[in-house]
Amino acid sequence: MPESDWSPPIASLLPEAVKLISQDLNYLDKEFKFVETVPNLNADETKALKELMMNNNIVIKPDKGSSISQEVLFAPKIHKEPEKWSKPHEIHPGRPIVSNCGSETYYTAEFIDHHLHPLSIRHQSYIKDTYDFIKGTAMGKKFTPAYANIFMAKWEAGALS
Repeated sequence: MPESDWSPPIASLLPEAVKLISQDLNYLDKEFKFVETVPNLNADETKALKELMMNNNIVIKPDKGSSISQEVLFAPKIHKEPEKWSKPHEIHPGRPIVSNCGSETYYTAEFIDHHLHPLSIRHQSYIKDTYDFIKGTAMGKKFTPAYANIFMAKWEAGALS
């Protein structure tokens, strides 16, 4: 199917939408320089590639990308009774620790983190490090309400069971 070049008439759009779209287009024009690319195939190679693409007898399934995590480790749940282990007294249950360093999604996560970090550190309940966490649990500190909720939920579960 050919690519569509239809756009809604500007008169049918809300003025706010037109303003936002114009701002976005100006930003893109200013921030991103579009460079014409030079083909890396010569004329014969391009022709051969087009012929292969038009040949319906050749079926090449797309590589969807597996997104298989690079490494999975398990932190043992040592507080569990040995009778309740996956294999009693032999294999303890574990909490999975997944390392995605170098995986297909790693750089996407890095990109998202880069853009969200400046926003997240502004939040009143942001915890910078372990020291900040410990300092924040004292009464009257920024983390106290969340800490109190966790404590009360645990207390209720124990008291009501």
